[in-house]
Amino acid sequence: MTSILLSVLLGCAPETQEYANAYSLEDLGDGIGGPKALARAGDFIIENDQMRFAILGARNSYGPGIYGGSLIDADLVRPGLDYRNGNGNDHFVELNPTVNLDIPFVTEVDQIEVLDTDDGSAVIRVTATGTPYLGVLVPLRGLTPGSEPAVAMVTDYILRPGEPWLTLRTTVTIVPKSGGLDPLLDGETLPGLEEPESVVEVALGGGVAMGDFYQQGGAVDAFLSNMGFDEARAIYEAQQDGVNLFWSPFTADLLGGTADGVSYGIASLNGKLFTPLFASSQTVAIGAMTAEEDNENISEGQAFTYERVFTVGEGDIGSVMDNVLLAKGVETGEVRGFVVEAQSGQGISGAKVLV
Repeated sequence: MTSILLSVLLGCAPETQEYANAYSLEDLGDGIGGPKALARAGDFIIENDQMRFAILGARNSYGPGIYGGSLIDADLVRPGLDYRNGNGNDHFVELNPTVNLDIPFVTEVDQIEVLDTDDGSAVIRVTATGTPYLGVLVPLRGLTPGSEPAVAMVTDYILRPGEPWLTLRTTVTIVPKSGGLDPLLDGETLPGLEEPESVVEVALGGGVAMGDFYQQGGAVDAFLSNMGFDEARAIYEAQQDGVNLFWSPFTADLLGGTADGVSYGIASLNGKLFTPLFASSQTVAIGAMTAEEDNENISEGQAFTYERVFTVGEGDIGSVMDNVLLAKGVETGEVRGFVVEAQSGQGISGAKVLV
C-alpha cells in the first residue's frame, strides 16, 4: 500500500516549468538575498527557472563600482521555504562591463530598460557613455593624451528559459569626444582571443579592448582555469620574473570562484580571457580586442560587439564549467571517483580535485 501511494504521489509531482522574466524590484522579498546581496527597491531582477541575478539601478554602487547598470547579485533558484522572501545565498560582489577599462556612466533611470521580446527571453538593456573606472588608466592616459577613442556602450543582459547561464552582449560605438552620436545596437563581432597581447597598448593605442571588471569578493576563492586556486603564487612568480600583466596578461578559458554553497564563472563564447589584473576582490577579464594593425584606422561611427556568459554553480568549479561548456555547445562526459587518505584508505570529504 505504501509503495502504491508513493508511486501515485511521484507521478503527480509537477514538472519544473521553464520561464524567464525581468522586472524592476519593488519589494526586497523578491530580491536575491544572501551574505553579499546589495539589491534594493529600484534595482532590477532578471531570472529564469535556473538562476536569478540583480542589476543595479541608476544609483551609486555600494560595491567596488561607482555607477548603475552593473550586475550585483547572483544565485541559483533554490526550492524550499528557507530560501523564500529574499533569503538566497548570494556571495558575488559586482560585475561591470568595460571597454578600454572604462565603465558605463549610468546616472539616469531611462538608461536602464526591460525589453519586450518575442522569444520568451528576458532582457535588461543598459546604455551609457564610458567613463574611467576608479582612475585605473588616468595616469597612463596622461602619457598618450587624446589617443584613446571616446566610447558609448550598450549592454544587454539576456536570460532565456531553461538556460543555466546569463548572456552578456556589449556593443561599443566610437563616438565624438563632444558627444552627439547615438550608440549602435549591433557591431562587428570581434574574434576570440588566444595568444597573450598587451591590453594597455590596445586601449591607449586607439583600439578597442572589451570585457568586464569582475569582482567576486573576498568571500569567494578565485579560480583561473590554467592555474587553479593558487593565484597568489602565480602573481608572485610573474612579479619575480619581471612580467607586467597589463602587457602580458594571464590567459584562461574560465575565470571563476567558489564560496559556501555557491560558485561563479565567466567565459568568452569565442576564445580565451585575458586577465591583466587578477584577485578575488578586483579582476579584469578582457575577452575581445581589435587587431593592432587595425587600430590606427578605427574611426567615429564604427561599432564592435562582444558576447560572453556568466553562470552560477553549486559551490564547485565543475558545475560552473558544465554550464559554460553547455553554452559553448561542447559535448562532455562524466568522471566519477572517490578521494581517500593514502595510508588509511579512508574517504576524505570536502576535497578539491583539479582535472
